[in-house]
Amino acid sequence: MIARRIRELRERHARGDAGFTLVEMLVSMLLFAILIAIVGTAVVAASKASSSNRQYNDINAEARTALNRMTRELREAQAIVAVTNPYGSSATSYNSAQPTSLTFDVDFNGDGVIQPDNADPEELTYTYDPSAQRLTLTAAGQSTPVLAANVTGFKMSFFSRVYRLGAYGLDSNSDGIISWEELDADSSGKYGNGNHVLDTLELRYIDSVTIELTVLKGTHQQYYQTQVDLRNRPY
Repeated sequence: MIARRIRELRERHARGDAGFTLVEMLVSMLLFAILIAIVGTAVVAASKASSSNRQYNDINAEARTALNRMTRELREAQAIVAVTNPYGSSATSYNSAQPTSLTFDVDFNGDGVIQPDNADPEELTYTYDPSAQRLTLTAAGQSTPVLAANVTGFKMSFFSRVYRLGAYGLDSNSDGIISWEELDADSSGKYGNGNHVLDTLELRYIDSVTIELTVLKGTHQQYYQTQVDLRNRPY
């Protein structure tokens, strides 16, 4: 009788060692859930980082394409023909809600004649449309997207180095830089006509352009700035 009882206890104990108790199962499930959460968090973080890197690379590629082309062509300009909505210090000289454009002539083939409708057009217009957030190039009547989208800000500032010709009095704030507005305010009428518009008279002396570009891709925004000195700009 006692021997049989001992044998039953041994068998019950053996059956208990072969399985899991409810507490053990709950603990195992909790540990597994914690592990899944850790792995899932790491995967999501890696995915977000990868997406952010792609956005940043896309922004850089788009901005470089626009700025490199504008810089290369504008640097060779012989004449700036027209400017609309130029950036300036007065409230009336720049409106961020209005399109901004720059038209200039470049003698690509070096024959001394500007040919707007040549196979390689020599009169170019860059236009920023804030409503479409797009920067475009127009040449020979054809518009080609430079940055098809994602351009949330664009400014062009215009300066001159006419002080080298002895026109020191134009630098009203003595910062060593003469803006187009300082040219326009010239009381002698030689460098500007005082109409608060960047037009033909002031454009004759513009030889440096600062371009500011802001691009947004997803949640990533990047700001770029470059200065272009016109090498072939005669006074």
